Amino acid sequence: MERKLSGTGAFAGYNRTLFVPISSEVHTGPRTPGDPVQTFPTDMFRLRGELFGDPDFCIFRITSGMDFGLPSPGQTTLTQQPSGDFVVDSFFDITYQIEFQGCPGSPLDGLSGTTMAITRIQTNPCYGCTSPDNGSDTADFPPDCPYDNPDANIIITEGLPGGSTLILDGPLESFTNVTVVSGSIPEGQTETFDSYLALNVTGTGSLAGFNRSLSIPTSCEVHMGPRTPSGSLQTFTNEMYRLEGELFGDPDFDVLRIKAGEGYGLPSPGQTKLTKLPSGDFAVDSFFDITYEIEFQGTPGSPLDSMAGKAKGSIRLFTNDEPNSFIEAGVDYWATTGAEILFGAGEVPPIPADFFGPGSDPFDRVIYMKGKPVDPEKGLADTIVERTEDAVPDPSPATIPIEIIELNLISSEPIRVTFDGGITESFFDVFLSPLPSSPSTGTMTITKEHANGGTFDSTLYLRPRFIFTPVGGGTGFVYDPTGTVTIATAASCDWQDSNPVKVVRPCGCSGYNFYPVTDDSLRLNVAGSGYMEVTHKDPLPMDFDDDDDVDFVDFAKFALKWLVGTAVAAP
Repeated sequence: MERKLSGTGAFAGYNRTLFVPISSEVHTGPRTPGDPVQTFPTDMFRLRGELFGDPDFCIFRITSGMDFGLPSPGQTTLTQQPSGDFVVDSFFDITYQIEFQGCPGSPLDGLSGTTMAITRIQTNPCYGCTSPDNGSDTADFPPDCPYDNPDANIIITEGLPGGSTLILDGPLESFTNVTVVSGSIPEGQTETFDSYLALNVTGTGSLAGFNRSLSIPTSCEVHMGPRTPSGSLQTFTNEMYRLEGELFGDPDFDVLRIKAGEGYGLPSPGQTKLTKLPSGDFAVDSFFDITYEIEFQGTPGSPLDSMAGKAKGSIRLFTNDEPNSFIEAGVDYWATTGAEILFGAGEVPPIPADFFGPGSDPFDRVIYMKGKPVDPEKGLADTIVERTEDAVPDPSPATIPIEIIELNLISSEPIRVTFDGGITESFFDVFLSPLPSSPSTGTMTITKEHANGGTFDSTLYLRPRFIFTPVGGGTGFVYDPTGTVTIATAASCDWQDSNPVKVVRPCGCSGYNFYPVTDDSLRLNVAGSGYMEVTHKDPLPMDFDDDDDVDFVDFAKFALKWLVGTAVAAP
């Protein structure tokens, strides 16, 4: 369990992060594998954790669950997404008891107590396009979501100077005046509605620099196939039978007209999938494969004067069923595969003479290091970096503060220290960690480059502490260079919004949609004269039996993740 403690009143300014090992037992009810929506009861039967050897808490103990007479029921709903993954909407109504006793000489000296309370812990599922239940156990069409395709455009070349194009991109949106012309939901319906094409028009070639934002009113007629209301998953066909729109009174386009649909001999079929969510709303995954024809004529005196032409093509327009670009604050776990720290170059000064005792020579050589895991509960991670603020890297990159929470490196082999010009020698193991009294902070810049992720760069300023322990025992030496050491990504690293490991995700997005991707090691430049090679290591992977299912072990880990709070970047 990783929890941040903050004091108030007489304890204002008291801040700690505690790591408490947790064991838990969860009982889950029956469900039917293969169903697109699976809902079943859960019960946190037992949860127990205790802290040992803490300087402030001589006792810190937490218990929960019916095994301790503290009922903690819950429920889970797994909703399969178009990708095949499951979004997990899960909660426990935890009844817990926390007991503590302060240690002598600590800020909590002489204090003790027991607290019992109830809280709901839950995942935070996140969906892109949703529609409310219309009262008939289904959702109205069209959804209140734009149909777009950020990776495809309408391109006009006919009637333009050679090598020039007009690129049009933007969504079909703002649906109003929806009218059911005929039919019913079980039989299939014909609907008409008004909407807008919100197009960005960009010129290339001789039209480079031409940029316009247009809003073209359109009218549509859609034919929908039958569906069965009340189903947790409802799939039906939808055909754009007619779409027509025209711009009037524009200073650049005397004529700009678009049409699509079978009614014009331009077939535009599609499909919609409605997935019932625990909230009662429906997640909407819908598309049209639009065949379109567009014609234009430039307005006299405009950049398009005397130009006219047509374009015909096809484009898939779809609702955005991906999570949004919000990235919640969280923690990233890293394992160091190798490192070099050069003393006497860059930002790490040489160790002065007599540091290791009278007659010791200055030390200005390379120390080769490797990572040592900080805690079995954190897997192989030896370096833990916290993203302390939320980020929204769309439409522009987001820069957020970060901080090194843990860093635990050890020399790959003992170093040799000479005395009196090399006459004698001693050997030391070397340990590197942050200086406890001084935060090691920095920034991370996250850039979204495609629908599912992008790249990030980070710079950290470490206040290092080197501990030299004599091989064979004896008094060690602590070296504080007094300044900061810069640790920065040597090149941009990839990230994505879903776990690259094949797992069932315990949460739809917030706090869990930032996953560094390090198929190869990520290189960090250190102090201007060294480096670290690290890989991203989630400490608590899900779906251990690789069966695309959430089993008992997974739920135990979910409980642990809640206790960790936002400070876990595991899937």
